[in-house]
Amino acid sequence: MNEMRIPFSVFDFFVYFTPGATLVLILFFSFWTDPTMRLSDAWKNLSNIGELRFGVYLALAIFSYLVGHGVAALGSWTLETVLVGRVFGRPSENLFKSASSRGLFKGYKRSYSQRFISEFERTFRELFGEGYGAEDTFMICHSVVKEKCENTFSRLNIFITQYDLARNLATVFFIGSPILAAGGVLHGDWYLVSGALLSALFFILMLARYLKFYRRYSDEVYRSFFAFAVLMMTERRIDEKSGPHH
Repeated sequence: MNEMRIPFSVFDFFVYFTPGATLVLILFFSFWTDPTMRLSDAWKNLSNIGELRFGVYLALAIFSYLVGHGVAALGSWTLETVLVGRVFGRPSENLFKSASSRGLFKGYKRSYSQRFISEFERTFRELFGEGYGAEDTFMICHSVVKEKCENTFSRLNIFITQYDLARNLATVFFIGSPILAAGGVLHGDWYLVSGALLSALFFILMLARYLKFYRRYSDEVYRSFFAFAVLMMTERRIDEKSGPHH
């Protein structure tokens, strides 16, 4: 039996470290006591600690990584559960229904063709029966792809890390915009107010990236499952026709 391994790469670390460090920097710039000397003073202090410098850098990296996990938990609720689940709809629903593709992020709501939906539902029904909800159907398809389509499942892991990073950064910029605005008002610093507007813009951009990868992830699962299922059923029919005759 092959031992199951949990993959972890440098990129997985940066999925949490990058948004965590970004939020720490936003807080640092927004509420430091001297708004004109924030970064230079901090850099001087770090440069003067000598042998302790590496330990401080390591502590900051670990702290940013942990903050990133908090950001991920917040983003999972605010963006994935509330915004996507209640406003935009999940891909497992949008891909199989005729939804309006107008307005913001219209590509995310685009559904499959009616021909594909009909063939997919017929194939799934023939293999597993009826009565499954959208999320149940997705999880069944995901399980089949995980067990039977190794190359596809490797690509899915890439999509997961991509949309996790985009979602976490979108969360940071979402909460960072009012933080920078508050810091700008507190210090009378219009650069921070400009940063708040820039943060809001980056939120829109990262949200678009997150929705794009979220949809592509689900699309890859459904199309890979469908292709595998059709090939499997075709081979089964051929085997039945070419079986022994009595």
